[in-house]
Amino acid sequence: MRADLDETPNPSEIYRIVKKHKVANCGELTDILEAYLKKKGYKTTKVNLIIRSSGTTKRRAKDHCFILVNPKKKFDYYDPSSWGSKSAIVDPWLGFVGRKEEAIEKFYSFFDLHDDEFIIFTRAK
Repeated sequence: MRADLDETPNPSEIYRIVKKHKVANCGELTDILEAYLKKKGYKTTKVNLIIRSSGTTKRRAKDHCFILVNPKKKFDYYDPSSWGSKSAIVDPWLGFVGRKEEAIEKFYSFFDLHDDEFIIFTRAK
């Protein structure tokens, strides 16, 4: 099915297609889902996480992005405690929706962080 160029693509249909064919990374999935959530009236922002090492672990740096829904009006991307108690994390690549504490725990587990590794949160572009 081909959409007319004048039509706005339906984010939920795009998401269904890319998930079915496994053709998108976390950034692309986040872009699609964020467009959908904004269309539905949610306040959202993209957040990037970067894994760093302070010690001997020699792995290549990793990054990942997700959506922060309903953040406080003024918050610091670097400080999850400032994101707000009513905020939620939506991660379409990991298939996760939940509170920031649960999300951070899931990130540490999924990315198998070593004791000398940590996550830095930044604004995604």
